Amino acid sequence: MLILFFPFNKNNPGGVQSLLINIGFYLVGKNIEFKLIDRDDGILFHNLKQYSDKFKFIHINDKNLNKKIENDDIIILTTFSLISYLKGVNCRVLLWSVGIDPFLSDYYTIYGHKIPIISRFFQKKFIKYLHTHNSLVFMDNKGPEIIKKFFDYVIKPVKIVPIPIYIPNENEYNKKCNNNEVLTISYIGRAVKWKINPFIKLLEDMKNLKLENITIILITDDVQAFKSQLPIFTSQMPIQYFENITGNYLKEFLIKNVSIAFGMGTVALESASLGIPTVLIDGCNDLLPNNYQNYRWLYDSEDTRLGNMITKLTPYFLHTKGKSLDLIFKEFMLSKYIISTSVYEYVTNHFSIDKVLQNLLLIISNSSAELKVIKRFAIKSIIKKRKIY
Repeated sequence: MLILFFPFNKNNPGGVQSLLINIGFYLVGKNIEFKLIDRDDGILFHNLKQYSDKFKFIHINDKNLNKKIENDDIIILTTFSLISYLKGVNCRVLLWSVGIDPFLSDYYTIYGHKIPIISRFFQKKFIKYLHTHNSLVFMDNKGPEIIKKFFDYVIKPVKIVPIPIYIPNENEYNKKCNNNEVLTISYIGRAVKWKINPFIKLLEDMKNLKLENITIILITDDVQAFKSQLPIFTSQMPIQYFENITGNYLKEFLIKNVSIAFGMGTVALESASLGIPTVLIDGCNDLLPNNYQNYRWLYDSEDTRLGNMITKLTPYFLHTKGKSLDLIFKEFMLSKYIISTSVYEYVTNHFSIDKVLQNLLLIISNSSAELKVIKRFAIKSIIKKRKIY
């Protein structure tokens, strides 16, 4: 039986939580049984219980957790660090790499503590084990590229499972009259550095373009935390701040208020699924460079990539296939409805939840990596003789 697992309490679900919530909704709709390991106040349990009770809930602190999970069950993991919560448990595992963190991070986060990785050799064996047991899938081709570059290991065949999303039957953006004189620009992102810095760069570029009759909408999980990290010049810009808008309320808000959307990951799909012209921007823990010109329409993305993560190991010069912000706005003004149609069709063709999850369930049926084996590899790749799991 499939197991969903991400035991954290947050008011506003991030990309991974939204992904797992959508999977849960899909499984319930298809009458497919599954187990959910979470907390009473966990974001997955909170959302899924409002929709249905047709799943088996197991509390993360259940003393009989190991007895309620069978060897043939399969758990979807999005990060290695989550295995630290599964003491005494064994089952099959599928790692769904929705970012580069599992392969480039210098540490695992174990119970909130950063434990340094000291053996890339065992980490490579870890990856090879998952791959050869049909238990490693990727959101896009970035993961296999990273593994080839930093571990000298080639993933063949590559199993791509994009982020699944529910898509309306019609392009909502093109249905409405959208000839407002005011241009409303949205950006959605949590109050974390790698999502705040792209917004700062967007504001800098907009300031330099001297755009008129614009409104900027920021939707985040913590307005005060986000605003506290913005430069002084942004206080003079026409920004409206909103907090914790999610689900259907978010869709209604976007289609009612937004002319053009900027973002990355799942939030880019949220706007694009409505037909809103959506622009990808890259994440970065540092400020993006002054010469940054990597804005691109969602349909111009490489395969199913929903933004890059600019780091010291994957610097900006490796990601220069986009456009200037000036060119993006000129294209929008000339052909926003054509762009809307292209964005909507791209999302429909690549991220439709039915298509994506049918493929995922087929892969899961052939996955054979075991949690107990993965734990051994993880332990060997960090501090020796320290019992973690």
